[in-house]
Amino acid sequence: MTADKQRARRVLQAARDARSEADRHRAGAALADTLEPLVRAARRVASYVSIGTEPPTTALNALRDDVLLPVLLPDGDLDWATGPLVPGPHGLLEPSGPRQGPAVLADCDLVLVPALAADRAGTRLGRGGGSYDRALARTSARTVACLYDGELLDALPREDHDVPVRAAVTPAGGLVQLGWHDDRVGSFDDVLTANALFQQQFHDEGLEGRAARGLAVVTCMDSRIDPLRMLGLLPGDAKILRTAGARVTDDVLRSLVLAHHLLGVDRVMVVPHTDCGMTKADDDEVHRRIAEETGIDSRSVDFHTIRDQQAVLRHDVQRVRSSPYLASGLPVIGAVYDVHSGRLDVAVGVDD
Repeated sequence: MTADKQRARRVLQAARDARSEADRHRAGAALADTLEPLVRAARRVASYVSIGTEPPTTALNALRDDVLLPVLLPDGDLDWATGPLVPGPHGLLEPSGPRQGPAVLADCDLVLVPALAADRAGTRLGRGGGSYDRALARTSARTVACLYDGELLDALPREDHDVPVRAAVTPAGGLVQLGWHDDRVGSFDDVLTANALFQQQFHDEGLEGRAARGLAVVTCMDSRIDPLRMLGLLPGDAKILRTAGARVTDDVLRSLVLAHHLLGVDRVMVVPHTDCGMTKADDDEVHRRIAEETGIDSRSVDFHTIRDQQAVLRHDVQRVRSSPYLASGLPVIGAVYDVHSGRLDVAVGVDD
């Protein structure tokens, strides 16, 4: 722990200690009002039980009944649970529900964290125990430090183990994005801030550019599809090619030729999915809708819409099999992914 951090903690804590109880409660109510839309919209939320002179989180945590709250473990790590608060062994109030394990934080998309201060780069100054740095290293969620006015600073001392937060919230300033400030990136600041956090946790595993499991997957660009998780794969295992409707276009074939001959691919799956927008309109309808909404004439573009998904899947599998630039006998199958159940149904087998 650096001397600069110790000095900063003393100054910031003294300022908090000087706040009146009424001021603290007003701050807690303002933070809850600001964060309510985020908390209600999030799929899963983790928060904390405020202690001492921290901005109160009672109103914030009452916004929904499934908020995960921390349980301090003997080694200083944090477990998580829900339920009514009861006194814990460390004199802290802890949730009384079943423990869900430290790793559950990875399943959250919003994590509210205590802090004495944060800076514009996302550096968070906590109490110095290290519990939250360990916990935050497990999540790529939007992490928000809850502060009083005057505690969002231009710069704070930082050490290598400090895990940055993505945003801070104050009573008067509201929610402020942290960590990425470049006028050139416009609306991309959220993902670039997330990448700054990703870099903090990234470990080069020495993966090669080849498909370690010899697989290429042609699937749709639909954002509900996670091809690696869907097939039990890890980064480096497969080549993933995505097009609207999982269509095997000329460009897909170009990529497959490279992947097969130079990058270790020796089998191919074509995987469209249920509830696909490409099955719900023909090209004429898509052109008409684009013209109505934007005024752009897109009739020179072939969108490869799908009237009969099963027939198109058989056609696309055969297109891969019959390519003169791919090895004869290259195994190719076609399967439809159900976006509501996660199930894959094989529609075209290797011998079909």
